[in-house]
Amino acid sequence: MWHTEKYEAMYNYFLAKGQGKNIFSSSCQPFSDDFLMSRRHKPDHISSLLGEMVERRHWQERFELHEVFTFWEKAVGKDIARHARPAKFRGKVLWLDVSDSIWMQQLQFLKTTLLAKINSQFDSVEVEDIRFQLQLPKQEESVEPRVPLRQPGPGPTGEDARRFQESLAEIDDPELREAMLRCWRTLFPYKEG
Repeated sequence: MWHTEKYEAMYNYFLAKGQGKNIFSSSCQPFSDDFLMSRRHKPDHISSLLGEMVERRHWQERFELHEVFTFWEKAVGKDIARHARPAKFRGKVLWLDVSDSIWMQQLQFLKTTLLAKINSQFDSVEVEDIRFQLQLPKQEESVEPRVPLRQPGPGPTGEDARRFQESLAEIDDPELREAMLRCWRTLFPYKEG
């Protein structure tokens, strides 16, 4: 790693070179021979530079926390994973997108259990808290009115129809009688008598 002392040593080295001094004498050489040989033809590898930056900025902990996105279903189970998923981290707080308010309440009751399951997957970091937010529906998804699977037909005929009509005759309310007839026709569409 380059530090201020090394920059000063390089400055003195090139200053001595510019004044005509023998730069190979031990008094003018700021670096050891090993250092000069290692630096002469070898640029730093990008992975070492990135490694130093990750270490200097303390990003390793963040990377480890974000592993929760990869093991979420394994840690919490398929049922919970179907209704909640990790959305983001704010510090060491995990925010979950939840499908509806019922699941949000259920997960609130399970918060300590979820924290324990998630933290058991980590070696050196720990999620401190879990917060929940309702997942907003996507704009392109439109909710279409539910269409019944079967439309009412004329209903059964023959003996079945006669018995049902007799049963309906005992109902005093005409609206209820009509609703029962529609329901029966929907459940038992026309069949040859």
